[in-house]
Formats: sequence, structure tokens, C-alpha cells
Amino acid sequence: MAYLNDGAGKAREGKQAAAVADIPTPGSATATDCANKINALLAALRAAGLLKS
Repeated sequence: MAYLNDGAGKAREGKQAAAVADIPTPGSATATDCANKINALLAALRAAGLLKS
């Protein structure tokens, strides 16, 4: 994967965020379901060090 900043790309190699499960029934998901899923994704990215806290 190409990065604009080579140092940033090297710093991210090998890091993965925790798995976040799919919304089981996307067609009937509420706004709260979606907001909770987004928050879980952001928390996983922060925990992996891929997103600043």
C-alpha cells in the first residue's frame, strides 16, 4: 500500500485493529445500532494505535 509519508506507512505495518462484528440485520438497524457500531470501530482503531485518542 502506498503512503504519502513513508515513515507513517512503516509505523503502521503489522498492526491490526480488533475485529468488530457486522450488524446482523442491516436492513432493520436503528440509528443507535449504527452509532454504537461506529463507536466500536473507532475504539478498536484507537486500541490498535491506528487512530489518535
